[in-house]
Amino acid sequence: MKRNHTDRNCSVACALFLALALLLTVAAQAQQINKHYNPAPFAKQEVLRYSVHYSFIRLGSIELRQRAVTKEGRSCGEVRLIARTASGVPFINLDMKETALLLREDPRCMDFRVEKSDDIERTRHYRYDEKSGTFSVEEKEKGKAIEKKSRQESRRCFDAMGFLMYLRGLAGSGVRETVPTLMDFEIVDTRMACHREQEEMDVDAFDDDVMTYRTSLSAGWEDESVGGMQGDIEVWCLASGSAIPVYAEIDLALGSIDIELEKYSRKDMPAAVSEAKRQGGAGSSGSAGSRGGVDSKGGAR
Repeated sequence: MKRNHTDRNCSVACALFLALALLLTVAAQAQQINKHYNPAPFAKQEVLRYSVHYSFIRLGSIELRQRAVTKEGRSCGEVRLIARTASGVPFINLDMKETALLLREDPRCMDFRVEKSDDIERTRHYRYDEKSGTFSVEEKEKGKAIEKKSRQESRRCFDAMGFLMYLRGLAGSGVRETVPTLMDFEIVDTRMACHREQEEMDVDAFDDDVMTYRTSLSAGWEDESVGGMQGDIEVWCLASGSAIPVYAEIDLALGSIDIELEKYSRKDMPAAVSEAKRQGGAGSSGSAGSRGGVDSKGGAR
């Protein structure tokens, strides 16, 4: 009887050990970058300019810039977004800049700054210390610190710029993944589906149609709506290693916002465009100008 009791204890101990090992393995996998992620979209220098429209109204412009930098002896990519409203747009006065320092092989949040200059100049600076697992944010108004917060955070997340580069790196991969995303000082889930099918598109920035991959995003935010956004976003990226975003459609409570590439500058751009055009020879699921149910200018079909 004693021996059987010992065997039972050993069995329970082994089961607990295996369960713990399984949980640790799952946790470790959740902390890793998807194996299909390709860092090729990072560039030494890149400038992308977009128009932003609501129906036929031009709301403003977005500029995406990236360059290679070095921080604390590590090679990083500095990715910056600059958004401004067009002159004459009523009730909206947006002048925002978001800047992230990212590692090519792991574009999760480590240094992210948000600057807004509408009525009052405000800055939020997020930092993640991988060694200590400390996540912090410092908020400044007119250059003076008004709030500092920090916490222990074992879960890594993506800031807006890191998420964009991760999305580009997975374009066309067929991956479906729930991505931990930074919103204010919280971590929320964003569901991402990277479709394998190619779609041929007419984009303002190019003389000819180009082949693209579509990625669908759906927010797992608690109320499923932030600032009128329903959390459903479609992004089309060039079907090449650069995976440059060429078009995006963002659902609102009423209508949608369309973002389209107008100008671009990237050292490998001619090769990237040629590659995207060649992809058309392999066949595609969409026709020229097709954007999953919207025409070449984002209107309802």
